[in-house]
Amino acid sequence: MKIIKKVHLLLILFICMFTTSMHSQESKKNVKLKIKVSEIPNVIVKTLNKEFDDFVAKKAYKTKKDNKQAYLISLIKDDITKTVYIDAKGRVLDKLKSNKTYH
Repeated sequence: MKIIKKVHLLLILFICMFTTSMHSQESKKNVKLKIKVSEIPNVIVKTLNKEFDDFVAKKAYKTKKDNKQAYLISLIKDDITKTVYIDAKGRVLDKLKSNKTYH
């Protein structure tokens, strides 16, 4: 009887550790919340106008980059798309690879 209780206790302990591990892995995933382009904060819009003047924002996401609040913006001009991370203060954190779009 004591062995069954110990096995049962170990099983419960293992399940608890596994769920905690899964939860911590999920919280590390980068969650993106889609927002309307019209909801991009003014400080971000100023940066976009200054650094990507000829581009138009097509998609926007509120997310995190390097554990800081950031915005992931998809830009397009003619047949070129760019994706940039900009922090909440309007600083460009990362410019992802540009792609040509074919019609």
